[in-house]
Amino acid sequence: MIDDNLMFLGTGAAEGIPNPLCGCKVCQNARKIGGRELRLRSLFRINKRVQIDFGPDVLAASMKHNLDMTELKDILITHTHSDHLCLSELLLKEMVYGDTGEKINIYLSQSGYQWVMEQLKAFRMGESNFANSPVIKDKIVEFVLLEYYKEYEIEKLKVVPLKGAHYGFGINENSNNYFITLEDGRRLFYGVDTGYPLTETIEYLKEKYIDLLIMECTFAGEIRKEDRPFGHLDLISLIKVLEVFYDNGTVDSNTKIYLTHINHKHHLTHALLEKEVKKYSKFQIIVAYDGLKID
Repeated sequence: MIDDNLMFLGTGAAEGIPNPLCGCKVCQNARKIGGRELRLRSLFRINKRVQIDFGPDVLAASMKHNLDMTELKDILITHTHSDHLCLSELLLKEMVYGDTGEKINIYLSQSGYQWVMEQLKAFRMGESNFANSPVIKDKIVEFVLLEYYKEYEIEKLKVVPLKGAHYGFGINENSNNYFITLEDGRRLFYGVDTGYPLTETIEYLKEKYIDLLIMECTFAGEIRKEDRPFGHLDLISLIKVLEVFYDNGTVDSNTKIYLTHINHKHHLTHALLEKEVKKYSKFQIIVAYDGLKID
């Protein structure tokens, strides 16, 4: 097994690349070239006990990257869209043979938590519902509510959920972006499905220096019509966010900026996107790919 600290397990958006039903140039290129052009749905591994999101590609990611996930204990959920939280995949914990080990804590926003509770009641499993399965009843998995802008200590990490400009399935559910102080003191910001950050989030981050910035670049080379798009970013709107962060002292030229959550609805392959970001030499931008590790 390999060391899996700070590792991108998936860097794609909801459909991954290639979308199995799509014949666009980006998807066809990915099928032909393989390698870094292939993207599972977004997953990020902080360490062997903490992960961000738990979507439908957990099994595929564990096999693709030869990962042992048996010590996974805490999962930070960005929002309830199924490419980020796939409730049926939680049954993997129930299907463990022998001792199930420690319970898994799954952290959500208040609206996301309420949506999940309703889904568990309606999720049928034979004669019973998911809420009465051992996963929930025996607390093999436990859902934990988080408040925006409040600091939590999770596995020696300092974690602050920040409100994102992206909606989930819950009523009035905004996504969680995460501002995390790692054990070595570095500060990491994870903004996937964030859109152009809300004013309150920008203000919170003002003068809070970020060493590692992970941001969505969902539409990559397709320029969004809105100047400050809600929901998702393209490369141009992302650069506008970086300029604001730069002026606020949130990032500088030493901040490592990783682009992830990339879909196929644009003209840029992974290789072309790597060339495109070089135009913005003011920033240290890296196009993430499945399996990339952060030192």
